[in-house]
Parts: sequence; C-alpha cells; structure tokens
Amino acid sequence: MAPPTAPEPGSLSALLADLAHVPEARPDEAWVPALRPGDQVGGYQLRSELGRGSFGVVFEARDVAQQRPVAFKVVRPGKMAVGEAQLQHEADTIGRLCHPNLVALHEVGRCHAGPYLVLELLRGATLKARLAEGPIPPADALRVALDVARGLAHAHGRGVVHRDLKPSNVFLCDDGTLRVLDFGLAHAFGRRRIDGGTPDFMAPEQWRGAPEDERTDVFALGVLLYRMLAGELPFPDDGGRSATSARPAPRLEVPDLPGLGPLVAAALEKDPVDRPRDAGAVVEALEALRGADGSTASSSATGTSGGSVRIRRRARRRVTLAAALGAGALLALLLVGATLAVRQRREAVLAGAAPAAADGPAAAGEAAPPPSVAVLPFEDLSPAHDQEHFGEGLAEEIMNALAQTEGLKVAGRLSSFRFRGRGSDLSAIQRQLGVGAVLQGSVRIDGNHVRVAAQLVKTSDGYQLWNQTFDRELTGVFAVQDQIAAAVVEALKVKLLGGRARATRELRTASPAAYSQFLLGRSYQRKDTTPNLALAEQAYQRAVDLDPSYAPAWAGLAIATFWVRGNSGPTREAMTRGQARALAAAERAIALAPDLADGYAARAFLRFSMHRDWAGAQADMDRALALNPSDADVQWSYGLHVLGPLGRVGPALAAARRASELDPLSPSPWNALAWLYLSSGQLALARHTALRSLELLPVQETAVIDLAYVDLLEGKPAAALTSIARSLDPIFRLQFASMARHDLGQPREAAAALAALVKDHGHEAPFQIAAAHAWRGEVDLAFTWLDRAVAVNDGGIGDLKLDPLLRSLRADPRYRALLERLKLPVD
Repeated sequence: MAPPTAPEPGSLSALLADLAHVPEARPDEAWVPALRPGDQVGGYQLRSELGRGSFGVVFEARDVAQQRPVAFKVVRPGKMAVGEAQLQHEADTIGRLCHPNLVALHEVGRCHAGPYLVLELLRGATLKARLAEGPIPPADALRVALDVARGLAHAHGRGVVHRDLKPSNVFLCDDGTLRVLDFGLAHAFGRRRIDGGTPDFMAPEQWRGAPEDERTDVFALGVLLYRMLAGELPFPDDGGRSATSARPAPRLEVPDLPGLGPLVAAALEKDPVDRPRDAGAVVEALEALRGADGSTASSSATGTSGGSVRIRRRARRRVTLAAALGAGALLALLLVGATLAVRQRREAVLAGAAPAAADGPAAAGEAAPPPSVAVLPFEDLSPAHDQEHFGEGLAEEIMNALAQTEGLKVAGRLSSFRFRGRGSDLSAIQRQLGVGAVLQGSVRIDGNHVRVAAQLVKTSDGYQLWNQTFDRELTGVFAVQDQIAAAVVEALKVKLLGGRARATRELRTASPAAYSQFLLGRSYQRKDTTPNLALAEQAYQRAVDLDPSYAPAWAGLAIATFWVRGNSGPTREAMTRGQARALAAAERAIALAPDLADGYAARAFLRFSMHRDWAGAQADMDRALALNPSDADVQWSYGLHVLGPLGRVGPALAAARRASELDPLSPSPWNALAWLYLSSGQLALARHTALRSLELLPVQETAVIDLAYVDLLEGKPAAALTSIARSLDPIFRLQFASMARHDLGQPREAAAALAALVKDHGHEAPFQIAAAHAWRGEVDLAFTWLDRAVAVNDGGIGDLKLDPLLRSLRADPRYRALLERLKLPVD
C-alpha cells in the first residue's frame, strides 16, 4: 500500500490563516455545523457522524475519487493560541509528517460549514476508553508507550512538538496498530485547556508559561505511562499546584520490568533539563526494556491480565501531629523534608536506581507554602507620589537578600514587578510564577522620615503569614531592608534549610541621590533600545559621580557603556576607547565588591564581546553563578555569551530555560532562547520565543531581529523585510534589506543596501557584512569580512559557531582555520 499523500504545501497554512479571523465560539456553547449525513462536500460523501468534541465534529465519509473511507472533521472555530505567522509555519510542517504511528492527514479545505480536515479513517477505540476499564498490564503499557514515543520521535526530529498528548489523542486500532491524533493542531487552535482532562497531562513549564520543547511531550508521555500502569494520575487535579511544586510524583515499582519505574520518574521530572532530551531518547530506553526477541506483550492491549505494579507513596502522619508541633515548627519540617526528598530523588535517578521513599512530615499537608516567594514593588504612599522608584529599589534589595538563602526560590525581578498594583491577584501570581508566598507592602516618605509596611501572604488562600511596620529616618533605609529580609526569612523558617539571608551591604550607598540614579539607570537599561541605553549610561554615570564607591552602579555602567560607545560609534578608534571605558568600569565594580555577582557577569560579557577571551569569560561567569545562582540575568548570559559561542548549545539552552523559569515575565531569557533556537535550526521554537519576548516588551530591538532571521531562514524574504522594519538599528535594517532583496530577485536594491552598509558601517559591523555576503553565496567576500571582524575585535565574531547565516561556510577549509585561529572548538 502506498504511503498517504501529504497535503499540498501551504494548504494547511491557508486554512489556519483563514481561521485566525473567525470569531471564537464559547467553549460552553453547543455547536452544530451546517452538515448532515448524506451531504456531499467536494469529493466527499458524508455517511454518518462518528463523534464530536471541543475541536469539532467528525463524520465517516467516502472519498469518491479514491474509493476509500475517510474521516471528515469539521473544525470548530476557536481563538488562536499563538501568532498567525508561527501557525502557518508549524502547520506546513505538521502536514508533511508521515509515520505509521501518526494519523495521516489527506486534505484540508473550507466549505460553507467552515474549515475541515480529511484524515485516514481508523477503526478501534481511544486509549481513554481503554483506560476506563482499568490499568493496562506493564508489558502492554510498554508496547503502547513505545509506539507513541516512535510517533513523537518522528515529529521531534522535524522540529514539531505535540503539546497536547493525552489518552483521547492516542488511538488503538483494531488491527493492533496505534496512531497519535491531533498532532500540533490543538495547540494551534487554542484548545489545550477546553478538554477537562488535558490539564492533567500538562508539564510544569506549560503551567508557568515557560518555553515548551520536546521535553514537554516527554512529560506528557510520562503521565500517560504512569496512568496506564497505576490506574491513576501522578498528580491530583489541583490547578497545576502539584505539577509545579517541588514534590515529585509517587514512585512506581514494576517487578516484571524493573527499569520502567525509574524511566517514568525521569520523564516526570519537574525541571525539563532533568528529563530525557526528546522522544527519541525515550524510544531507546523503552526498547532496551524489551526482551531479546522484541516481544513486550503477554496479552493484548485490550486485555487486563499481566504483571503487577506497586505505588510507593510518602508516609503520612496523622493530623494530630500538626497540633502537637505547632504551625511554625511544622512548616519548618515541611520545608526540610521537601528539599531532602527532591535531592534524594534526583541523585537516585542520576544513579539509575529507583529513588528511596521519603518518610516523615514532608507529606503531612499541602496547605503549607512551598519554599518560594515573589517580592512585589512596594506601593508609593508618599504625599507627592514621587517615590515609585524607591519602592522598586526597596523590593529589589530585599529580593537580593532572599536570593542568597539556600533552598528558597525567589521569583525574578521583572516577573514579580509585572504584578505591580495587582497584589490581590494571588491566584495569577501562583499560576504564572509558581510561588507559594508573596511579599508586598508600601513605603511612605515624608521629609526625612520613612515608614515601610510589609506583609507576607500565601498565594493559595491569601492567608497572612506575617506583617510588620518599620519607622526609620531615611538615612537608615538599608538597616530597614535588612530587618525586613531577616523577618521574612524567619517567617518562612528557611534558616532550617541551611541558608541564611545575607546583608545587602555590597548594594549600599550613603547617598540617596546616587541610589536613585542607579535605579533610574537599571530601568532604562532593561528597555532594550539604543536611546534608552544612552539614558541608562548617563544615569549610571551620575550615580558613580555622586558615590564613586557604589559597585552596582559601576557594573551597570560597564554594560551600558559598551552598548553605547564600544559596540558602535563614529570611528573604530572611538569604539576602542569606549570598550576600554567599559572594561575599566567592570574592573572597578569587582575591586569595590568582590562578593557581588554583577561585576563578574559584566566583565565576562566584555571579555567575550571585546577580546574573545573565552576562558576568562567562563571563569568570571562561573564566579557570578557561584555568588548568585538565582539571578536570571546571570543564567541566560552564561548560556548566550559563554556556552553558546563555544558550540555547547544544549547546555546553553538549559541555562536560558533556567533563566526563563526564574524570571518568566522578563523578555531577556526569551530573547536568549530565540537566538539559541535559531542557531540550532529550531525555527518554530525561535519564532515562539521571540514573539513571547515581544508580548512582554513590545518596543525593543532583539526580538524583531530574531523574527527577521526566522522569516529569512524559512524562505520568506518579504516577511523578513516587514519584521526588520520594526527595528531602529540601521545596521540590521541594511543587512536584511541586502539579503531579502537578493532573495526576492531585486539585485539593484540589494546591491544598494549592501553598499550603504559597507559605506556607513563598515568600521563597526564587519561581521554583519560577512554574514550578508555568506547568505548571498559570495563566499570569498564573506571570509574577507570575517578576517576584518577578527582584526578589529568585532563583538559579532563570538557568534561564528551560532549565526545560521554562516552555515554555507562550514564546509570550507577557511572556516575551520578561522575556528582554530580564534581558539574555538572545531566542529
């Protein structure tokens, strides 16, 4: 039998583009398409209705031309979950998937009743229906999981992630085969949360809004396998609280297949980095568990006989223990037990053994807040309402102190500050940041007097855990910060985790005016446009003029000065002077505060960008991570500026993902992810993360440049021109015009853009000029400009192994020679 024919390229994209403009139907409304059995739609004769759900109505139909039965699915209109441009790319990719374990998509189109899909007709039942009969024998569950994993692996190898794997999307055919349904389409049409059962299979990163990749499907496959074996779900239906908490799933013991339990545990790891990398890795592990003859089943997948499965749950204390210990002591024991259990379980999985069961009061009550907190900006109640920046600074100082406490998760600054003025929206904070408590308060400055009120509340129920008011003279504000941080730590009992809040001495200045300018510079710096960076440099400079011993301001000045003066300028000599000033500022920050991570992180970036000192950059970044591992900015910078340039894209992505979980509402980790996804050819994920960054910060440079890259690499030069038009940077506007116009067959316009780029920016952008020549197939000119980029220390040369525009050069011997010259690992 010939393999099924994929839809024509672009047909599914056209369908999705059309659907993007269809009003959403409410999920709770009945929806009936204007079609009935007996109707004919194009070349398809509808015979009978097979079923309906949130996604649409399915008919059995007859393909008149091919003389074969098919499934005709009329799609219910719905709100698009992601951008239309991303959907079009994903849809075309999905339409080209062809694997024995994926349902075949024959055709897409639109009729008077709405959009429709034509798929192969399957006979049998869904895995959901089979699970209603009870647990599946281990050998049969292994076979089902293996078939599902094989289908996922085929898609993962082509950059497609399902994102909505669940029992109703797994079909057990009467002939013994298996198909995965609705691959990628539920995500596209925004249906993920309509089906009440779907959230049970969502990974922690989906609940938190963090990046999704192949390991998101691995988690869902772990839930699926757990459900088949145990007859129940690993996490309760509690709105994602259990899935996002530190507490692992109960451990499975499968005597007939002793390696299966640890594999399920690994797939269900809360941190994506700890899971198998993709479905291909799961296939390898599952195949290793099969017998030498390849047999896995002792009975059919529709039977009920087979081996046994044991669920090892945590021992639970009686409720009277809480009364005997008291709330404070019980909370302390809860936190200690949870932390030890997570550590023991990770060590066991890494060792390839089943984790030991954890006894004790760690499971005594889910009501206790987990060891995690978000610090919101303190509300300005001053008479003139002109102290908003002071309230932000106070919150940030407390956040920095709490971040030094071992075992305490502190949400990132930008993510927490997104909830400014929304302190009562505790459920949203819990859902999006995954924290168990919120510190919020107010500050009132009247003359030289400051009053700070702070309270700590649980996100689950709004219960107040602690509150206190501080009245001080303004000159004693830093003592107030220490007292508040210490009080919060005491309230959470995190000292018993082996950590202690560290005083924020290295962040202090005797000058309130210097402190105000520092906060102003920080605010401008995070807006990611050239004009704002210039304002940031000015504010930082005023701060160090007011207090030359203020280390954080020197670290901020180092980064801002590089971007304003060292990365661009009227002449190469002016840029060299700017780079020297930037490095001197970073060195000053380190000399003034050797225990401050900011100075080392700044110097690491400068060593990477200016001098190609890979070893020095890594040493500095390692030091910054050791000093402040909870700093999201340090994490993504480590991935983007140290690991990525060395070609270690996997660990670099892991660091950027870690940053996105620490500070999920900050655009910077998403930008780092977008570039790393671009470099590894994962264009759909690159677009997704760049669009996410733009949602968080609509006016910026980085994300729009990344989108232009994706457009160009996807063969959409006109779209690339539209994307890059949003950039204010003339270098990238000219670079992409020279490449996109070339691809559009407009040689005169392309040549003019490239000539302008060389004339106006040849001294500051040789790397971008080299990349443009490489994309246009002008290899010799590309290497000429790369040599020039090396000679003038162009910061772009650090992306030699990452920039996808240079892929055509990698087979050339000059590329290898260039890597060796730069002391970069050879591919």
